[in-house]
Order: sequence, then structure tokens, then C-alpha cells
Amino acid sequence: MDLLTAHKTIRNNALELVQNLSEKQLSTIPKGFNNTIYWNIAHSVVTQQLLVYYLSGNTMILDGNWIENFKKGSFAKKDNAGFDKADLVHIINQTNAQFEKDVNNQIFTQYTEYTTSFGFKLHNVQDAMLFNNMHESLHFGYAMAMRKLV
Repeated sequence: MDLLTAHKTIRNNALELVQNLSEKQLSTIPKGFNNTIYWNIAHSVVTQQLLVYYLSGNTMILDGNWIENFKKGSFAKKDNAGFDKADLVHIINQTNAQFEKDVNNQIFTQYTEYTTSFGFKLHNVQDAMLFNNMHESLHFGYAMAMRKLV
């Protein structure tokens, strides 16, 4: 399995999870957790934009409002920072489709090395894609655990 196929699989599972939950379920912080399902999925999408697009010198698909509200170090807000379920479904679909096009068009030709908070040093976009898949899987796992509590 290649990195893009893995990415699309993770995103499709996240999309299915989001589509099958209510706004209330998406925005509830379950006991024992610090964030919501909405935050976990939006954070994953935002992190991919930063790790893959920003660090490769390409224009991010998401606007600064998404980045600011769901980047590393952010926390869930009661109103999901003014975004709703339809917005989350849209950014999952939009970024997934554009990422596939951009990988196929080979736009990721440069990369600014970055060391993640896990201690992984990302040297190129392939490293970023691999780490991002791990990161999205981690947050999808949190979201799946939360689903049983909301």
C-alpha cells in the first residue's frame, strides 16, 4: 500500500464517522478527554496542511481561521469555532481530493525539514506523508473511542 492510498483510507473512515454522528455528538467533550470528535478530525486535516503543504512551500487549501482554531496546541470550543458538521465534511472531501491531484501532479518538490513533537525528523514530503498518516490514525482512534461515550 502506498502513502496516498493509506491517507485516502484514513480520511474516508473519518468522513464516515463524521457523517454518522449528530452535531451534538461531534461537539461533546466526553469525560476523560480534552477535546471533541470534531476537534480531533479537524485537527488532523489542519495538521496535514501544515506538515505537507506549508513545509513544502505550497499554498494551503484551508484558510487561516481553520488553521488557528485546530492547529497543534489548540483546544475544542463549544461551538467548534463557528464551524458546523457540513463544514467539516467539506474540508475532509476538499483537502482529500486536492491532495490526490497534487501528489499525482508532483507539486511537492521541496521541503523544509521539521522535527515533530514525537521526535520524528521529517526530511521530505514522503516523510511528512508517512508521519501524517500516523498522526491522523492516532486522532481517528481517539475519535472512535469518544464515539462510544457521546
